[in-house]
Amino acid sequence: MTEKYQQDTEFIIDDVETLRILTDVRRQNILEILVLHPLTVKAISKRLNIPVSKLYYHINLLEEKGMIKVVKTQVISGIIEKTYLATAMSYQISDDLLSVKSPELEEQMEGMVLSLLDRVRGAFLESANHGLIHLDKKTPPKSFFMDTRLALTPELADRFTGEFTDLLRRYSLANIEEEDDRALQVFNLFVMAFPTIEVVEDVQRWREKNRQLADRMAEINDD
Repeated sequence: MTEKYQQDTEFIIDDVETLRILTDVRRQNILEILVLHPLTVKAISKRLNIPVSKLYYHINLLEEKGMIKVVKTQVISGIIEKTYLATAMSYQISDDLLSVKSPELEEQMEGMVLSLLDRVRGAFLESANHGLIHLDKKTPPKSFFMDTRLALTPELADRFTGEFTDLLRRYSLANIEEEDDRALQVFNLFVMAFPTIEVVEDVQRWREKNRQLADRMAEINDD
């Protein structure tokens, strides 16, 4: 029987040094699997294909910042073995930190965005190499890509965020019956939404382009 350990709902990143810790793809991957599973360093090594000797440095950094914690300690053949778990189920950057203007913060934010994109790139290429990427309608499960603009009032932006979050909850693994597990296909979903500095004229052009794209997609789906 799997042991249950307590996790906080959310961990708020409110200083640049903690943000810097998460600019490394390896530490992001460690944190991601420890959100789901309590694991030893050996188990993490096997899952991520990283030598144990190189993992301890990253584990120690995450533990020092309180992002992961030891939930179990046991002695095996005279050696102390620790089991780690993510402190929280989600990790968010505080608005106060984002409001600070400094070259150091800008550098760390750039590093974090680049590392996130690198993770997505690696996952995509791995799926492509295994023949899992299908862009045509005839080969399920279908993959899709989208890069678009939305012109929204603050009220519409709040409603969009709420409805999108509800949609994710509806299709989350938590809402799928256990007997369906063997039929599941895990999808990687990467989403970024943020205000831009584009002027109104550009927004109007994008709105027209979106209308044209929607019309063409409707025609394709009707064929």
